[in-house]
Amino acid sequence: MTSPHDRAVLARVAWLAPLGAAALAEIAAASRRLTLARGASLWRRGDRADAVAVIVQGRIDILRDTASGKRMILRSLGPGASAGFSTLGGAAHTADLVAAERSTVLIMPGHVLRQAISRDPALALRALVELGETIGRLTDEMEDLRFHDLDERLATLLRRRARGFA
Repeated sequence: MTSPHDRAVLARVAWLAPLGAAALAEIAAASRRLTLARGASLWRRGDRADAVAVIVQGRIDILRDTASGKRMILRSLGPGASAGFSTLGGAAHTADLVAAERSTVLIMPGHVLRQAISRDPALALRALVELGETIGRLTDEMEDLRFHDLDERLATLLRRRARGFA
């Protein structure tokens, strides 16, 4: 069940913000809030959720298990961040999404987002910009891993966290 504040939450999401009030209200009405306890899974690798989640509060970690059985945090998402774009096209999740702390997410159904995109194709372009920015951050992180020693990587991580990026 959505709260009266869900439209306001969606209006603060960069790729959704330019939608009109009616479109945001439609998406909010079709969405559902989900509260996750620390350690609870939002989605597992291989799930085909056909939905995009917006983190309302808390933190969701994107995790992969290594060949040796260890868990690796690929990214942490905080309030206002979106996850699950790939499932809109039928792809499965490539990682586990797990609550790092008690978290609330707003789950937007894929069919509702595809309808919104058909009415406003610029929405897809804004989502692509969001994905492009994520790819850019991941590319920077890959460069750090390949070309910097542990001390430099730790200093970079601390600077990113201080700026609110993880």
